[in-house]
Amino acid sequence: MKRWLGVAVWIVLLGACDELLMHEMLSYALDESRITASQAIQVVAKQDPEALLVEVELEFGERFFFEVRVVSGQAEVVLRVDAITGDIVPEEAAQAAFPIDLYQAAKTLNSASMTLARAIQIAESHVQGGRTIGARVEDEEGAAKISVGVLTDDGGKVLEIDSAGNIVVAEEWQRDGQAWIFERDELGKEPGWTLGFTAPEGGNAIWTVEGGGEAPFPKVLALKASSDSRVFNVAMAEGTSFKDVSVETSLRADGGEVDQGGGVTWRCKDLSNYYICRINPLEDNFRVYKVIDGKRTQLATADFNTEPGKWYQVNATMVADKIECFVDGKKLLEATDSTLASAGMVGLWTKADASTSFDNMTAREVKPEAASDS
Repeated sequence: MKRWLGVAVWIVLLGACDELLMHEMLSYALDESRITASQAIQVVAKQDPEALLVEVELEFGERFFFEVRVVSGQAEVVLRVDAITGDIVPEEAAQAAFPIDLYQAAKTLNSASMTLARAIQIAESHVQGGRTIGARVEDEEGAAKISVGVLTDDGGKVLEIDSAGNIVVAEEWQRDGQAWIFERDELGKEPGWTLGFTAPEGGNAIWTVEGGGEAPFPKVLALKASSDSRVFNVAMAEGTSFKDVSVETSLRADGGEVDQGGGVTWRCKDLSNYYICRINPLEDNFRVYKVIDGKRTQLATADFNTEPGKWYQVNATMVADKIECFVDGKKLLEATDSTLASAGMVGLWTKADASTSFDNMTAREVKPEAASDS
């Protein structure tokens, strides 16, 4: 399955993946890759010096690679270059019908010395600290150009470069929150979060980064808990501060006899004061609570059949005093509460002996007018 996402005009949401999460995935993939988009182009050009290159893009499936499209002979050929080794992946090259418009556009650009490699160089010079995630030849009513997607720490840009090297369009995307995929954390170790318990006297739980997700992002944050029935197991993302927020994670109930499942927390003042929404396979329900001075109060509930061992997406959005909660993109809960009115940390939560795996968490600021669209 194709997993690459660029920025701006190249952002195409894949299921649960959004811009924040994909930005973190792309950033990690670029950090891990030992070659660049320009170097991937050079690898393909050495194999077929006569081919016209029309596209390169960073992708990830079972591993990280650059997919390079060329027009060679009377066909379009797609080659994959391993981003770690720099070798062309030994598989049959995919071929498609001869794209005459791209061929003519690439030929026009090449005759003006505007290649994919040159366009990438111009784009990266224009965007300080930027790294290319994709570039492609385009033709609009006979006007040939190259679009280059560049990732930055704070977001990204798509630059459109004409045959003279002029940047004619620049679209920008800014990150509006934080994302965690846990790939940068060491296996078997705790993440750099605030870990603890609400009602700690009976708390017994260990949070560690483990395998268990899909390649090439296999790491998850796993909780092994044997806390007693009064205890809430809490992990708060250190240094986060959100008031009007949408927080989301994927979670899988791995076990528990007293309790199962878990959820997300937000506006966390400390380990005893926060909002929480969670799923519970033992009870087949989805609920939102507030926890104040360690005491939990239910705000809303809905019946929801949850299967242990299956991944679900849990999302909570709060703007001012309005709370909306979702499972797999479907809104199931609404509530109003103003007890915790200021910004706080976001995090993850289970109860008692609920042992759960969490992956791909995001938290973003939400403007009041956008709350109903979450």
